[in-house]
Amino acid sequence: MSDECKDQAVEADYSIDPTDVQIVVNLPFCKRACRHCDKTMTYAPGDDLMKAYVRALLREIVSLAPDMADHRVSCVHITGGMPLMLPQGELKDILTSIKQSFALCENAEILLDTHPGLLKKDRLADCVEAGINRISLSLVSTNYKEFRQINPPFDVGDFQSSAWLMRTEGFRAFEIRIPVGLPFQTKESLRSTVFEATGMGPVGVAYIPFVLRTGTPLGDAYQAGEHLGMPGPQTREALFEEATNILWRDGYRATSLVSYAFPGHQSINELHHVAAGQVLGLGAGATTCCDGYEYTNTSDIDLYIAHANEPEQICQNIYELAEKPAARRAALCALDGPDGVILSDFETRFGMPLRDALPQTDALIEAGLLEQKDNRLVKTARGVVDIPTFEQIMAN
Repeated sequence: MSDECKDQAVEADYSIDPTDVQIVVNLPFCKRACRHCDKTMTYAPGDDLMKAYVRALLREIVSLAPDMADHRVSCVHITGGMPLMLPQGELKDILTSIKQSFALCENAEILLDTHPGLLKKDRLADCVEAGINRISLSLVSTNYKEFRQINPPFDVGDFQSSAWLMRTEGFRAFEIRIPVGLPFQTKESLRSTVFEATGMGPVGVAYIPFVLRTGTPLGDAYQAGEHLGMPGPQTREALFEEATNILWRDGYRATSLVSYAFPGHQSINELHHVAAGQVLGLGAGATTCCDGYEYTNTSDIDLYIAHANEPEQICQNIYELAEKPAARRAALCALDGPDGVILSDFETRFGMPLRDALPQTDALIEAGLLEQKDNRLVKTARGVVDIPTFEQIMAN
Protein backbone atom coordinates (compact mmCIF):
# COMPACT_ATOMS: atom_id res chain seq x y z
CA MET A 1 0.00 0.00 0.00
CA SER A 2 1.55 3.30 -1.08
CA ASP A 3 2.30 6.05 1.43
CA GLU A 4 0.97 8.54 -1.14
CA CYS A 5 -2.49 6.99 -0.99
CA LYS A 6 -2.45 6.77 2.81
CA ASP A 7 -1.35 10.38 3.23
CA GLN A 8 -3.90 11.66 0.73
CA ALA A 9 -6.65 9.82 2.57
CA VAL A 10 -5.76 11.41 5.91
CA GLU A 11 -4.83 14.93 4.92
CA ALA A 12 -7.55 15.69 2.36
CA ASP A 13 -9.28 19.04 2.99
CA TYR A 14 -12.30 20.53 1.25
CA SER A 15 -14.03 23.87 0.92
CA ILE A 16 -17.65 23.67 -0.18
CA ASP A 17 -18.22 24.99 -3.72
CA PRO A 18 -21.86 25.12 -4.89
CA THR A 19 -20.88 23.84 -8.34
CA ASP A 20 -19.08 20.78 -6.96
CA VAL A 21 -20.84 17.44 -7.31
CA GLN A 22 -20.84 14.30 -5.22
CA ILE A 23 -21.19 11.06 -7.19
CA VAL A 24 -23.07 8.28 -5.41
CA VAL A 25 -22.65 4.82 -6.94
CA ASN A 26 -25.33 2.36 -5.83
CA LEU A 27 -24.41 -1.35 -5.90
CA PRO A 28 -27.63 -3.03 -4.70
CA PHE A 29 -26.26 -6.49 -3.93
CA CYS A 30 -26.18 -8.27 -0.60
CA LYS A 31 -25.61 -11.75 0.78
CA ARG A 32 -28.98 -11.75 2.54
CA ALA A 33 -31.39 -9.33 4.17
CA CYS A 34 -30.83 -7.94 7.63
CA ARG A 35 -34.07 -8.17 9.63
CA HIS A 36 -34.59 -4.39 9.63
CA CYS A 37 -33.57 -3.58 6.03
CA ASP A 38 -36.15 -1.97 3.72
CA LYS A 39 -33.83 -1.31 0.76
CA THR A 40 -34.43 -2.80 -2.67
CA MET A 41 -31.67 -5.39 -3.00
CA THR A 42 -30.69 -8.39 -5.11
CA TYR A 43 -29.61 -11.13 -2.71
CA ALA A 44 -26.85 -13.68 -3.40
CA PRO A 45 -26.35 -12.55 -7.00
CA GLY A 46 -24.14 -14.50 -9.39
CA ASP A 47 -20.96 -13.05 -10.89
CA ASP A 48 -22.54 -12.81 -14.35
CA LEU A 49 -25.33 -10.54 -13.08
CA MET A 50 -22.91 -8.29 -11.18
CA LYS A 51 -20.58 -8.02 -14.20
CA ALA A 52 -23.52 -7.11 -16.43
CA TYR A 53 -24.55 -4.47 -13.89
CA VAL A 54 -21.05 -2.97 -13.89
CA ARG A 55 -21.03 -2.84 -17.72
CA ALA A 56 -24.35 -0.95 -17.49
CA LEU A 57 -22.85 1.45 -14.94
CA LEU A 58 -19.97 2.18 -17.33
CA ARG A 59 -22.46 3.00 -20.09
CA GLU A 60 -24.37 5.34 -17.78
CA ILE A 61 -21.15 7.09 -16.72
CA VAL A 62 -20.07 7.74 -20.31
CA SER A 63 -23.56 8.93 -21.31
CA LEU A 64 -23.73 11.51 -18.49
CA ALA A 65 -20.18 12.85 -18.78
CA PRO A 66 -20.93 15.61 -21.36
CA ASP A 67 -23.65 17.12 -19.13
CA MET A 68 -21.22 17.29 -16.18
CA ALA A 69 -18.35 19.04 -17.97
CA ASP A 70 -18.78 22.23 -15.92
CA HIS A 71 -18.68 20.46 -12.54
CA ARG A 72 -15.86 19.22 -10.34
CA VAL A 73 -16.38 16.01 -8.38
CA SER A 74 -15.52 16.45 -4.70
CA CYS A 75 -16.53 12.98 -3.51
CA VAL A 76 -17.33 9.56 -4.93
CA HIS A 77 -19.41 7.49 -2.51
CA ILE A 78 -19.69 3.78 -3.33
CA THR A 79 -22.53 2.24 -1.38
CA GLY A 80 -25.09 -0.56 -1.41
CA GLY A 81 -25.66 -3.25 -0.36
CA MET A 82 -22.28 -4.86 -0.04
CA PRO A 83 -20.06 -3.32 -2.74
CA LEU A 84 -17.21 -5.75 -2.08
CA MET A 85 -19.40 -8.60 -3.33
CA LEU A 86 -18.38 -7.48 -6.82
CA PRO A 87 -15.84 -9.78 -8.49
CA GLN A 88 -12.27 -8.56 -8.19
CA GLY A 89 -11.38 -5.87 -10.70
CA GLU A 90 -14.93 -4.56 -11.18
CA LEU A 91 -14.59 -1.81 -8.58
CA LYS A 92 -11.43 -0.57 -10.30
CA ASP A 93 -13.24 -0.52 -13.66
CA ILE A 94 -15.99 1.69 -12.19
CA LEU A 95 -13.58 4.17 -10.62
CA THR A 96 -11.33 4.26 -13.68
CA SER A 97 -14.32 5.19 -15.83
CA ILE A 98 -15.40 7.89 -13.37
CA LYS A 99 -11.90 9.40 -13.32
CA GLN A 100 -11.73 9.38 -17.11
CA SER A 101 -15.22 10.84 -17.57
CA PHE A 102 -15.44 13.51 -14.85
CA ALA A 103 -13.18 16.21 -13.42
CA LEU A 104 -12.23 15.09 -9.91
CA CYS A 105 -10.94 17.58 -7.36
CA GLU A 106 -7.28 17.14 -6.50
CA ASN A 107 -8.09 15.67 -3.08
CA ALA A 108 -11.43 14.09 -3.94
CA GLU A 109 -12.72 11.67 -1.33
CA ILE A 110 -13.32 8.15 -2.69
CA LEU A 111 -15.46 6.56 0.03
CA LEU A 112 -16.44 2.90 0.19
CA ASP A 113 -19.15 1.52 2.48
CA THR A 114 -18.48 -2.06 3.49
CA HIS A 115 -19.57 -4.75 5.90
CA PRO A 116 -16.95 -6.70 7.84
CA GLY A 117 -16.14 -10.16 6.62
CA LEU A 118 -15.62 -9.16 2.98
CA LEU A 119 -12.66 -6.89 3.73
CA LYS A 120 -9.75 -9.31 3.51
CA LYS A 121 -6.13 -8.41 2.80
CA ASP A 122 -6.40 -8.99 -0.96
CA ARG A 123 -9.62 -6.96 -1.21
CA LEU A 124 -8.13 -4.09 0.79
CA ALA A 125 -5.21 -4.05 -1.66
CA ASP A 126 -7.73 -4.00 -4.53
CA CYS A 127 -9.50 -1.03 -2.92
CA VAL A 128 -6.29 0.95 -2.62
CA GLU A 129 -5.28 0.12 -6.19
CA ALA A 130 -8.71 1.28 -7.39
CA GLY A 131 -8.24 4.62 -5.60
CA ILE A 132 -10.36 4.18 -2.46
CA ASN A 133 -9.01 6.57 0.18
CA ARG A 134 -11.68 6.28 2.89
CA ILE A 135 -13.61 3.25 4.12
CA SER A 136 -16.78 3.23 6.22
CA LEU A 137 -17.11 -0.01 8.19
CA SER A 138 -20.36 -1.22 9.75
CA LEU A 139 -20.56 -2.42 13.36
CA VAL A 140 -24.00 -3.38 14.65
CA SER A 141 -23.32 -4.11 18.32
CA THR A 142 -20.96 -6.02 20.58
CA ASN A 143 -24.01 -7.22 22.53
CA TYR A 144 -25.16 -10.64 21.28
CA LYS A 145 -28.85 -10.06 22.07
CA GLU A 146 -28.93 -6.84 20.06
CA PHE A 147 -26.80 -8.33 17.27
CA ARG A 148 -29.09 -11.35 16.91
CA GLN A 149 -32.16 -9.14 16.41
CA ILE A 150 -30.59 -7.56 13.33
CA ASN A 151 -28.94 -10.78 12.09
CA PRO A 152 -26.46 -9.17 9.66
CA PRO A 153 -24.35 -11.26 7.25
CA PHE A 154 -21.25 -10.96 9.46
CA ASP A 155 -20.32 -11.26 13.12
CA VAL A 156 -18.43 -9.14 15.66
CA GLY A 157 -15.28 -11.15 15.06
CA ASP A 158 -15.41 -10.16 11.37
CA PHE A 159 -15.54 -6.50 12.44
CA GLN A 160 -12.52 -6.86 14.68
CA SER A 161 -10.56 -8.63 11.94
CA SER A 162 -11.40 -5.98 9.31
CA ALA A 163 -10.58 -3.06 11.60
CA TRP A 164 -7.27 -4.58 12.69
CA LEU A 165 -6.42 -5.36 9.07
CA MET A 166 -6.75 -1.70 8.10
CA ARG A 167 -4.63 -0.65 11.05
CA THR A 168 -1.87 -3.18 10.44
CA GLU A 169 -1.83 -2.41 6.70
CA GLY A 170 -1.52 1.31 7.41
CA PHE A 171 -4.92 2.31 6.01
CA ARG A 172 -5.69 5.04 8.54
CA ALA A 173 -8.68 6.77 6.96
CA PHE A 174 -11.51 4.53 8.08
CA GLU A 175 -14.67 5.32 9.98
CA ILE A 176 -17.14 3.11 11.82
CA ARG A 177 -20.96 3.19 11.64
CA ILE A 178 -22.96 2.30 14.77
CA PRO A 179 -26.78 2.11 15.04
CA VAL A 180 -28.42 3.84 18.01
CA GLY A 181 -31.80 2.74 19.37
CA LEU A 182 -31.54 -0.99 18.62
CA PRO A 183 -33.94 -3.51 20.17
CA PHE A 184 -32.90 -4.17 23.80
CA GLN A 185 -30.13 -1.53 23.60
CA THR A 186 -29.13 0.09 26.89
CA LYS A 187 -26.64 2.78 27.83
CA GLU A 188 -24.27 0.12 29.08
CA SER A 189 -24.42 -1.99 25.93
CA LEU A 190 -24.09 1.05 23.64
CA ARG A 191 -21.16 2.32 25.68
CA SER A 192 -19.44 -1.05 25.24
CA THR A 193 -20.01 -0.97 21.47
CA VAL A 194 -18.69 2.60 21.15
CA PHE A 195 -15.60 1.76 23.21
CA GLU A 196 -14.96 -1.27 20.98
CA ALA A 197 -15.24 0.98 17.91
CA THR A 198 -13.08 3.86 19.13
CA GLY A 199 -10.49 1.40 20.44
CA MET A 200 -9.80 0.47 16.82
CA GLY A 201 -8.56 4.01 16.13
CA PRO A 202 -10.95 5.19 13.39
CA VAL A 203 -10.67 8.78 12.17
CA GLY A 204 -14.45 9.02 12.34
CA VAL A 205 -17.55 7.47 13.90
CA ALA A 206 -21.09 7.79 12.54
CA TYR A 207 -24.26 7.07 14.48
CA ILE A 208 -27.20 5.66 12.52
CA PRO A 209 -30.57 6.24 14.25
CA PHE A 210 -32.34 2.88 14.15
CA VAL A 211 -35.80 2.92 12.55
CA LEU A 212 -38.24 0.03 12.74
CA ARG A 213 -40.08 -0.06 9.39
CA THR A 214 -43.24 -1.99 8.59
CA GLY A 215 -42.80 -4.49 5.80
CA THR A 216 -39.43 -5.67 7.10
CA PRO A 217 -39.02 -8.98 8.98
CA LEU A 218 -38.29 -7.16 12.22
CA GLY A 219 -41.11 -4.66 11.73
CA ASP A 220 -43.58 -7.42 10.93
CA ALA A 221 -42.49 -9.36 14.03
CA TYR A 222 -43.10 -6.26 16.14
CA GLN A 223 -46.54 -5.75 14.58
CA ALA A 224 -47.35 -9.41 15.33
CA GLY A 225 -46.65 -8.82 19.01
CA GLU A 226 -43.09 -10.09 19.39
CA HIS A 227 -41.35 -8.41 22.31
CA LEU A 228 -38.33 -6.58 20.89
CA GLY A 229 -37.42 -4.35 23.80
CA MET A 230 -37.59 -1.25 21.61
CA PRO A 231 -36.27 1.81 23.51
CA GLY A 232 -38.85 4.54 23.99
CA PRO A 233 -38.33 8.14 22.75
CA GLN A 234 -36.67 9.39 25.94
CA THR A 235 -34.40 6.35 26.11
CA ARG A 236 -33.35 6.83 22.47
CA GLU A 237 -32.52 10.46 23.21
CA ALA A 238 -30.47 9.42 26.24
CA LEU A 239 -28.65 6.77 24.20
CA PHE A 240 -27.76 9.28 21.50
CA GLU A 241 -26.55 11.88 24.00
CA GLU A 242 -24.47 9.26 25.86
CA ALA A 243 -22.85 8.15 22.61
CA THR A 244 -22.01 11.66 21.46
CA ASN A 245 -20.56 12.55 24.87
CA ILE A 246 -18.15 9.62 24.60
CA LEU A 247 -16.90 10.83 21.23
CA TRP A 248 -16.44 14.39 22.47
CA ARG A 249 -14.39 13.16 25.41
CA ASP A 250 -12.23 11.15 22.99
CA GLY A 251 -11.50 14.20 20.84
CA TYR A 252 -13.94 13.65 17.98
CA ARG A 253 -15.86 16.66 16.71
CA ALA A 254 -19.17 16.90 14.87
CA THR A 255 -19.21 17.11 11.07
CA SER A 256 -22.95 16.56 11.18
CA LEU A 257 -25.30 15.64 14.02
CA VAL A 258 -24.62 11.94 13.42
CA SER A 259 -21.05 12.01 12.05
CA TYR A 260 -17.97 12.71 14.15
CA ALA A 261 -14.31 12.86 13.18
CA PHE A 262 -10.96 13.98 14.48
CA PRO A 263 -10.20 17.57 13.41
CA GLY A 264 -8.80 17.59 9.89
CA HIS A 265 -10.35 14.21 9.06
CA GLN A 266 -13.97 15.17 8.42
CA SER A 267 -15.76 13.21 5.72
CA ILE A 268 -16.32 15.25 2.56
CA ASN A 269 -19.41 13.10 2.06
CA GLU A 270 -20.93 14.55 5.25
CA LEU A 271 -19.75 18.11 4.59
CA HIS A 272 -21.32 17.92 1.14
CA HIS A 273 -24.64 16.74 2.58
CA VAL A 274 -24.88 19.45 5.23
CA ALA A 275 -24.16 22.08 2.55
CA ALA A 276 -26.95 20.61 0.35
CA GLY A 277 -24.39 19.99 -2.36
CA GLN A 278 -25.30 18.68 -5.78
CA VAL A 279 -25.49 14.91 -6.20
CA LEU A 280 -25.19 12.69 -9.27
CA GLY A 281 -26.59 9.22 -8.60
CA LEU A 282 -25.36 6.28 -10.65
CA GLY A 283 -26.89 2.82 -10.70
CA ALA A 284 -30.30 1.27 -10.06
CA GLY A 285 -32.28 3.14 -7.40
CA ALA A 286 -29.80 6.04 -7.22
CA THR A 287 -31.12 9.60 -6.75
CA THR A 288 -29.75 12.67 -8.55
CA CYS A 289 -30.17 16.27 -7.41
CA CYS A 290 -28.22 18.45 -9.81
CA ASP A 291 -28.55 21.53 -12.02
CA GLY A 292 -32.04 22.32 -10.77
CA TYR A 293 -33.57 18.87 -11.21
CA GLU A 294 -34.15 15.85 -9.02
CA TYR A 295 -34.91 12.32 -10.21
CA THR A 296 -34.41 8.67 -9.25
CA ASN A 297 -33.21 5.80 -11.41
CA THR A 298 -35.39 2.72 -11.66
CA SER A 299 -34.78 0.06 -9.01
CA ASP A 300 -35.51 -2.68 -11.55
CA ILE A 301 -32.10 -4.30 -12.13
CA ASP A 302 -33.04 -5.84 -15.49
CA LEU A 303 -34.50 -2.58 -16.82
CA TYR A 304 -31.45 -0.67 -15.63
CA ILE A 305 -28.99 -3.10 -17.24
CA ALA A 306 -30.88 -2.94 -20.54
CA HIS A 307 -31.21 0.86 -20.71
CA ALA A 308 -28.57 2.39 -18.42
CA ASN A 309 -27.43 4.90 -21.06
CA GLU A 310 -31.01 5.96 -21.93
CA PRO A 311 -32.21 8.43 -19.27
CA GLU A 312 -35.72 8.55 -20.72
CA GLN A 313 -36.05 4.83 -19.96
CA ILE A 314 -34.58 4.64 -16.45
CA CYS A 315 -35.23 8.04 -14.82
CA GLN A 316 -38.35 8.33 -12.66
CA ASN A 317 -40.06 11.00 -10.52
CA ILE A 318 -38.39 13.87 -12.35
CA TYR A 319 -39.19 17.32 -11.07
CA GLU A 320 -37.69 20.78 -11.24
CA LEU A 321 -36.18 22.23 -8.09
CA ALA A 322 -37.75 25.69 -8.19
CA GLU A 323 -36.76 28.34 -5.65
CA LYS A 324 -38.91 27.12 -2.78
CA PRO A 325 -38.09 23.35 -3.08
CA ALA A 326 -34.38 24.21 -3.37
CA ALA A 327 -34.59 26.39 -0.25
CA ARG A 328 -36.45 23.62 1.58
CA ARG A 329 -33.76 21.07 0.71
CA ALA A 330 -31.03 23.45 1.87
CA ALA A 331 -32.82 24.00 5.18
CA LEU A 332 -33.29 20.29 5.88
CA CYS A 333 -29.67 19.52 5.05
CA ALA A 334 -28.38 22.38 7.20
CA LEU A 335 -30.51 21.15 10.10
CA ASP A 336 -28.50 17.92 9.95
CA GLY A 337 -25.40 19.99 10.68
CA PRO A 338 -24.07 20.96 14.11
CA ASP A 339 -24.77 24.67 13.55
CA GLY A 340 -28.32 24.36 12.23
CA VAL A 341 -29.79 27.27 10.24
CA ILE A 342 -29.04 30.93 10.90
CA LEU A 343 -32.40 32.43 10.03
CA SER A 344 -31.24 35.85 8.84
CA ASP A 345 -28.57 34.30 6.60
CA PHE A 346 -31.12 31.91 5.15
CA GLU A 347 -33.50 34.75 4.26
CA THR A 348 -30.68 36.74 2.65
CA ARG A 349 -29.57 33.76 0.58
CA PHE A 350 -32.97 32.56 -0.62
CA GLY A 351 -35.05 35.75 -0.49
CA MET A 352 -37.67 34.18 1.79
CA PRO A 353 -38.08 33.43 5.51
CA LEU A 354 -37.27 29.86 6.46
CA ARG A 355 -40.89 29.23 7.48
CA ASP A 356 -41.98 29.97 3.89
CA ALA A 357 -39.64 27.26 2.63
CA LEU A 358 -40.36 24.92 5.56
CA PRO A 359 -43.96 25.55 6.70
CA GLN A 360 -43.79 22.58 9.10
CA THR A 361 -41.23 24.43 11.25
CA ASP A 362 -43.56 25.35 14.10
CA ALA A 363 -45.10 21.86 14.21
CA LEU A 364 -41.59 20.38 14.41
CA ILE A 365 -40.73 22.78 17.24
CA GLU A 366 -43.96 21.91 19.09
CA ALA A 367 -43.09 18.19 18.80
CA GLY A 368 -39.68 18.84 20.34
CA LEU A 369 -37.83 17.90 17.15
CA LEU A 370 -36.49 21.40 16.45
CA GLU A 371 -35.57 24.27 18.73
CA GLN A 372 -35.26 27.96 17.91
CA LYS A 373 -32.50 29.79 19.77
CA ASP A 374 -32.85 33.48 18.91
CA ASN A 375 -31.66 33.72 15.28
CA ARG A 376 -30.77 30.05 14.95
CA LEU A 377 -32.88 26.94 14.31
CA VAL A 378 -31.36 23.60 15.36
CA LYS A 379 -32.43 19.96 15.42
CA THR A 380 -32.76 18.46 18.89
CA ALA A 381 -31.58 15.02 20.01
CA ARG A 382 -35.19 13.88 19.70
CA GLY A 383 -35.26 15.25 16.16
CA VAL A 384 -32.23 13.14 15.31
CA VAL A 385 -33.51 9.83 16.69
CA ASP A 386 -37.29 10.12 16.13
CA ILE A 387 -37.19 9.89 12.35
CA PRO A 388 -40.74 8.48 11.92
CA THR A 389 -42.34 11.44 13.72
CA PHE A 390 -40.19 13.89 11.76
CA GLU A 391 -41.22 12.20 8.50
CA GLN A 392 -44.88 12.19 9.50
CA ILE A 393 -44.92 15.91 10.24
CA MET A 394 -43.01 16.68 7.02
CA ALA A 395 -45.59 14.69 5.03
CA ASN A 396 -48.49 16.80 6.32
